Order: sequence, then structure tokens, then C-alpha cells
Amino acid sequence: MKNSKIRLYEAIGEIDPDIVEEAGSKADESRKSPFKFRYLAMAASFCVILAGIILFATRAPASPQPVENAVVPESSVKESTISAAADQEPVSREDVSSGTAVSARTEAPDYSPVRYSSLLLPEAEINPELEAVSSGGDLSIVSFSESMLSDADAILEGSVGRVYSKHYPYSFYDDKFGKTELYHSFTDTVVYEFTVEKVWYGSGFEPGTTVLIEDEYYPIDPLSPVRQGRSYVIPIYEYGETIQVWTPNGEIAQGDLTRDASYSTLYEFHPQITKTEDGNYLVASDWKTLCRTPSREVVLDGEEAFDYEGWLSLRLFYPEDFAQGFTALIEAETGTP
Repeated sequence: MKNSKIRLYEAIGEIDPDIVEEAGSKADESRKSPFKFRYLAMAASFCVILAGIILFATRAPASPQPVENAVVPESSVKESTISAAADQEPVSREDVSSGTAVSARTEAPDYSPVRYSSLLLPEAEINPELEAVSSGGDLSIVSFSESMLSDADAILEGSVGRVYSKHYPYSFYDDKFGKTELYHSFTDTVVYEFTVEKVWYGSGFEPGTTVLIEDEYYPIDPLSPVRQGRSYVIPIYEYGETIQVWTPNGEIAQGDLTRDASYSTLYEFHPQITKTEDGNYLVASDWKTLCRTPSREVVLDGEEAFDYEGWLSLRLFYPEDFAQGFTALIEAETGTP
């Protein structure tokens, strides 16, 4: 049986070239649209191509399948390619912490490497139905950049409660092949109930309140996992009240595209900053400016480390160091002291 990638490539090869050309023109127009479509112009092109496959091909490619949890043996852990901060001493593999939990800084800070399995992370509740939207992808729309913070409407720290998916079917008329006919399509999203604990940036949010965050799911580039029961620092922006979809005349004939949430994650394809139970912050190392602040190298091991495979590495920040570095970064990118 052919895998999903082969079927996708074969299906794309059979699409009318006019559809591809039309996708490109729509991607160009998207540069004039709000943040989502400026950063996801390539996604718009792919989505139109996928819509062509769904509407005009006999079989649509299968959605990516979840990747089995991979345990990385201690002996196979690779040395990090990320240099220590300028004021940090080099560390050796023998200095890696193991067997004990990492606690927040008290007096003498310990900047030696630490194993992922020793971090105090709450048990995560994983909905099997949502695993396909957060694993298995190998395409990137654009690379993450700290400069994206300039488009954030708020940066919130808090805990994730209920996580659920939502299906938006809709129909539209098209005369692409001469006769005007009714075609059917859909968009899927994932919604997070997010309880605010701290506001790092933005107005209109208060600690203790709950905010809904809704992210669209693109099968070719699954979302980075946000687990129920965990705490995160998430930059968000105001998407709007209605799902934005492409149709030939810009209108839909049937369907309700009213979103559950008006806010979306600023960049949902990148690991969000995760807070441990003891107050430390787990950060992907491509937060390059932030990672110049003193922090600890995290050695990936354990069953959950597969969530981060493919990223450069992870760093663990003590609360004081994170607050200093993150506040400076926010001020630099947003121009707001």
C-alpha cells in the first residue's frame, strides 16, 4: 500500500495547472492580509492544492499517522551544538544531572546539563483523536523567529485545560469545468481552554480568567503539541470571529465558519515555552536572543522527548534568568517597555 506522501505527490501531479497558478496568485494576495496569511502564504497555496485533490481526485491522501513514542538511550545522546552563554563555564557530559528533580534557583545557580526525564512536568492528558494533528509532519511553512513577537497582541502564561477539535464543513459553487456545480470542503481546528496566570505583554487580559485559543490544522504541517494539564507561555494574536477560507468567488453557499475563539497561537508549528511545576522554563534553543541568557542544556531522554525531535536543542531557565531575558526580548521586539 502506498504511503501518504507518495499518494500526495501523485495527486498533486494530476492537478490542473490552472489550479496551481490560481493558488499562487491567492498566496500573493495574502501578503496584504492579517498576520496569519502573511506568515502562512505557503500554507494557503498548499491548502488550495489539497482542496483540488479533495474536490476533483478520486481519493484524497491519508492524514499523517502518529509517530510512536521514541525513547532515546542514554548512550546515544548526542552532544549539543549550542554554545554556552558567554559568561558560562563549558560543561562535560559527566556533569549531566540524573535521578533528581530540578529545583528553582536559591543561592548558587547550577548551570550544568540536566536530563529531560528529571524535569518536574505535570502528567499530560493526551487525546488520541488529536494525535494526528500534532505528530508526523516533516514540512515547515517558515522558520520560527523571535521577530514574530512584533505581531503578537498578547503574551500569556497559564495552564491548558480542556483541549478539543472542531470540524467546519462548508460548500461553494464553482464553474471551473464549465458547468456551475456545488463543491464541498472543510477546515479543522484545535481549541485550547487557557487559564491565564500572568500577562507578559498585552492588555485586556487578567490573571484567573480563561481564554479560548483556536488553531487551524494543516495536514501537511501538524501542530506542535500543547498538552492538557501543562503550563505554557504562549504569544497569541487576534485572528477574528470567522474562519478564513478560499473559494472561487470569495463566498460560501453553505456552512457556518464562526470560530469558537477569536485568538490563535502566534506560531503554532513551534514548541511553546513550557513551565515546570517548580517554576522553571523549558525553551527551544532557536529563541536565539533569549538563549544568550544563562541557562542549562537539556539532554533529551525519556518517553516524551520525541515531541522535540528535529529541533536544535532545549534550554532550561531559572525563573529569575527567564524573566530578565524574556522581558528584554519583549521590549526589543515590541518597542513596549
